[in-house]
Amino acid sequence: RIPHYRHIFTEKPTVDFFEIISENFMVDGGPPLHNLKKILDHYPVVQHGVSLSIASAEELDFDYLKRLKKLAKMTKTPWFSDHLCWSRSHGHNFHDLLPVPYTEENARYIAQKARQVQDYMGLPFALENLSTYIAFENSEMSEWEFYRMVVEEAGCYMMLDVNNIFVSSVNHHFDPWEYISNIPWEKVIQVHLAGPSELPDGTMLDTHDTPVRPEVWALYEEVCKKTGGISTLMEWDDNIPDFQIVHDEALKARQYQRKHLNDNKVPSSLKLHQKGFGQSISTPLIIHNDGYERQEENYHTELIHNVKATAEKSSSERVATYNEQYWFRLISVMQDEYPLLCELVGITDFNRLVSDYLTAWPSENPSLNFLSDRFLKFLQETPWNDADYQQCAHLEHILIQLFDRKEEVFNFIQIASTEAGDQLNFHEAWFLFKEDWNLLESRNRIKADPDAEISLIEQTRYWCLRRLHNHFYEDEINEVQFILLGLLKDGMSIERACLKLESILNEEQLAEVESNIQQWFHQWSSEGWFS
Repeated sequence: RIPHYRHIFTEKPTVDFFEIISENFMVDGGPPLHNLKKILDHYPVVQHGVSLSIASAEELDFDYLKRLKKLAKMTKTPWFSDHLCWSRSHGHNFHDLLPVPYTEENARYIAQKARQVQDYMGLPFALENLSTYIAFENSEMSEWEFYRMVVEEAGCYMMLDVNNIFVSSVNHHFDPWEYISNIPWEKVIQVHLAGPSELPDGTMLDTHDTPVRPEVWALYEEVCKKTGGISTLMEWDDNIPDFQIVHDEALKARQYQRKHLNDNKVPSSLKLHQKGFGQSISTPLIIHNDGYERQEENYHTELIHNVKATAEKSSSERVATYNEQYWFRLISVMQDEYPLLCELVGITDFNRLVSDYLTAWPSENPSLNFLSDRFLKFLQETPWNDADYQQCAHLEHILIQLFDRKEEVFNFIQIASTEAGDQLNFHEAWFLFKEDWNLLESRNRIKADPDAEISLIEQTRYWCLRRLHNHFYEDEINEVQFILLGLLKDGMSIERACLKLESILNEEQLAEVESNIQQWFHQWSSEGWFS
C-alpha cells in the first residue's frame, strides 16, 4: 500500500512476496509503474485482480485481458487471481464484488469462461471465494459446492480467503468448519487473511481494516494442517497502520505454518519400501559372454514377501522385470555415449565395466544426460586404466559435454586491453584434445557404420572440439597452437601466455608464433571460436 512505500524502499524489509491489485498498474506509465519496478527490483510480486467480472453475463473483455497479460510479463507473476463474482452488466461497472445464485448452470458457464482466461494468459488462474451479504432462494447448492464445481470444471485453482469464509458464515449462519472440510486442497494455490468489521445488527463486512480475528486464525490453522503450509497474504486496505504492524500480523501466519510443517511427514513404511525396492532393482546382473543371469537371492526379503505372485510369475520374477529394465536402460545409454570404448574393450567387458561403475556411482541426476559424469574418475581408480582406454573415454566424455553446454563467448576487445587481471573467458562448448592414437577418426567411423572394423594406430594430433549454433566442429590444430590455447583457456592473459611460451618453446616454434599469431586469431575469430 502507498503509505508503506517509503519504508519498503529505504528499509528493504524481509518479505517473501508482495501482492498487487492488478488494475492499479494496468497503465502506460507514471508513479504506479515507477514504484512497481522499484518493488520488482527486490521482491517477487503476485497479481490479484478485482475487475475481471468472470461471472458476468457478458463476454470476456479481451482488451482488459490483453493489458493484464502485458502486466504479467512485466511482473513475472507465478499465478494470477480474481474473484468468483461479477461487477459489470449492460455496460455499467459497479466497482463491487457481486455474487450470483449457486446453480449448476451458472457454475458451468463461469467455468467455461475461466478456462478461456487461463488458456489466454498462459498462467495458473485462481478464483477467490467472496464474502457475501445476501443469499438467493434459487441457489441449488452450498457456496463451497459451487466454488468447488467451478474450479474443477475449469481446471483452474482456488485463492482461498479464510476471512471471507468466516464473514459469510456469520452472515448466512452456516458452519465455516464444514466449508473448510469440503475444500479440494490440491486446488488451493494461495490464501488470504484479513480483519473484518461488524455492523450494529451483527452483519460482518469484509473491510480489511483490523487485525485477523481469533476465529479466522483457528480456521487458518486447519488450512495449515491440510496443506503443510501455503502461500499466505495479509490484506490491510483501510485505516492502514505502520508497516511493522501489518508485517507482524503477517508473520503470525508463519507460526501456524511452522507448527504443522511435519504434519505431512513421510511414512516410515514408505521409506523402507522404497529402500528395499531400490536395492532390489539395482542388484547387478551377472554378465556372461553369451548372456546374463539375475541375482534374485539378493533381492530385499521383505519386498519379495510383499509382492503378489501370479500363476505366470513368482514374486521374485515380477521384481526381476524392473531389475532387468533398470540395467538394460542404463547400459544402453552408456553404449550409445561411448561407442568407441565399447568397441575397443568388447561389448561384454564394456557392459561389466558399466555395471561396476553404476554400482559404485549410482545415478544421482534426474537426467540421463549426466549418467556418465563420474565415469572418467571411476576409470582412473579401476584396473581399466590403460592409457588408450583413458584417452578414448576422455574424448567421448568431451563429445557428451559438447551436446548441451552453453555457447557463451568472451569479448574479443577484452583480450586486447592492458587492464590488470585481464584474461580470456572461453565459452563452455569448447574443448582442446590431444590424441596419441587415431581415436577421433575411429569414433567417427563407428558412428557412421557400427559394423565397421577399426584398429588403433599410434599418432599424435591436436584438436579443438566445439559446438556453435548447434553445429559441431572438429578443428585440427598444431602443437604450438594447442599449447597457446591451453594457456589462454587456463586463464592467462595474452601477454602472460606469450611470456610463458618463451620459456617452453624452441626458437623455431617461437618464430612460428611471432609470424602467425595475428593470422591465427583472425582465423579463429572469423570461424566463430570467439567473438
